Amino acid sequence: MTKQHVVAALCAAVFLAACGGGGGGGGKSGSGAPAPAAPAPAAAVTVAISSPPVSQNIDYGDDFSTSLDGTWSGSNLGAAAVYLQVTDSGSTFAMPPVQAAPANNAFHYALNAITNVEAGDRTGTLTVRACKDQACTQLYSNAAASVTYRLSVGAVGEWETLQRDATHNGYVPIRLDPARFAKAWEWNFPREAAAADAFVLRPATGPGAVYVVGGNIAADDSSYGLSAFSLDENTGSVKWASRLAENTVAAPAAAGGLIYIPTPFTSSHLTALDASNGNVRFRYTQTVLPSSQFLAPTLFGGTAYFIAGTNGNEIHAANALTGAQRWARPRVGSVPTTPAVDQNFLYYFGGHALNIMDRLTGDTVASLPDPSSASPEQATTTVPVLGSHGNVIVNSYNSTGSGSYRLTSFNVASRQLEWATQNSYRTLFAAAPGVIYAMRRGGTTVPVMDAIDEATGKVVGTWSPPSADGQGYSANNIIATRNLVFVSTTTFSGTDPGFVYAIDRATMQTVWSHPEGGYCVISANRTLYLIAGDPSVPSERIVAFKLR
Repeated sequence: MTKQHVVAALCAAVFLAACGGGGGGGGKSGSGAPAPAAPAPAAAVTVAISSPPVSQNIDYGDDFSTSLDGTWSGSNLGAAAVYLQVTDSGSTFAMPPVQAAPANNAFHYALNAITNVEAGDRTGTLTVRACKDQACTQLYSNAAASVTYRLSVGAVGEWETLQRDATHNGYVPIRLDPARFAKAWEWNFPREAAAADAFVLRPATGPGAVYVVGGNIAADDSSYGLSAFSLDENTGSVKWASRLAENTVAAPAAAGGLIYIPTPFTSSHLTALDASNGNVRFRYTQTVLPSSQFLAPTLFGGTAYFIAGTNGNEIHAANALTGAQRWARPRVGSVPTTPAVDQNFLYYFGGHALNIMDRLTGDTVASLPDPSSASPEQATTTVPVLGSHGNVIVNSYNSTGSGSYRLTSFNVASRQLEWATQNSYRTLFAAAPGVIYAMRRGGTTVPVMDAIDEATGKVVGTWSPPSADGQGYSANNIIATRNLVFVSTTTFSGTDPGFVYAIDRATMQTVWSHPEGGYCVISANRTLYLIAGDPSVPSERIVAFKLR
């Protein structure tokens, strides 16, 4: 090897050593920057709901609540906060405030429906989501859970006619808290200075209003200055007053924006007023004899059904909006009454029998003899009541001996008598699903109300007013709700105003009372109206009670 070659080899070795090349050797590594640290795990939250979907039927105005339960968990939170927020896509429930997630990782929310949820089907989704701050401006990713709900809210309906509606059962499908009853207002008929007295008749209700008919009473007991009034449900103030051209009236009915006032023995048999202003919409003309007795019509399916004829010997059906007659048929007997009506039939009592007619044509369908009745006519007003299992209940008068007024129940489909009570009862009883509430006639020194099993006619419970109240007679009508029964009593002393009581249906105990009796109605908005005063003299005052 030449000298030049040795020098070149040495230079190459030095170069490789200086550059760290040459492989092998266990020499010291280079001096580059340290590798970056792995990122910290991200905070994560999960939410789970254990409550099942909500599906419930309620009535308008009912209080309703549901529970929303579930769990949450988090990882890698460190010092990060977790808040839980509940939302409702359907705006049906009142929402709780955003809260710090519970330390035990389980959450529970009691959600109350907003006040007076509108009638109809209401659907929505309840969602619980996790937030990083209390304002929920920052959310944890994918940290939410949801459950659906459906509320079918049934319309309660107004008090349209005698014992509420076409069933005449005096049953209002609502719950009322007697501890919250409070007198809201009272109203007196504005009698004229020269009048000896004044009166108001059983009212009917409409949206936000109660409709009243009344008049002045002269010294010779004749009536004059008859008028109809619409009173504001919340305040009792007069929305409008309409002077009636007729001088004879009976208690009104109301439905579909009209008020129907029986005005017999005058230029018309039935006068219909516009509920918004009191103007006359139509008059149903029918000449009748002064000895006849008429009650408020029954409204169903756009038709008004009522007793008519020269001496009350017919049943008529008329278009409820125009008064145009649909049909007129003779009836059996002359019991002061108004018919009950369902989807298929019209029912009335007369001639010892429950009579059934086709509601669309007026044709006779059946006549079911009532063995409890042995008198061609009733001694008092009576109306058939539709029960809860395809039955019709009537108050049957029998003049034999001291006379009896038994309740009897007929099955419409089988055309058979189901049962008859042993005791006698007053009319205007209430029939809640499964139980009938009626005041006994005679045989007792204090008023007695029986709870009667609707399937058998057997007495399953009784109630009497507190002895300290000194009440001797029942008076007026009975109303049943889902949890209460309302009854009125008096001593018939001529000065005693009596009482109205609320009785708990479950315990048959008095849970509320007001020291005035009278005819009662309950509106769709849960206002209790009382025609107050001693039933032996004309009543001219309405007292309204609302839930406070």
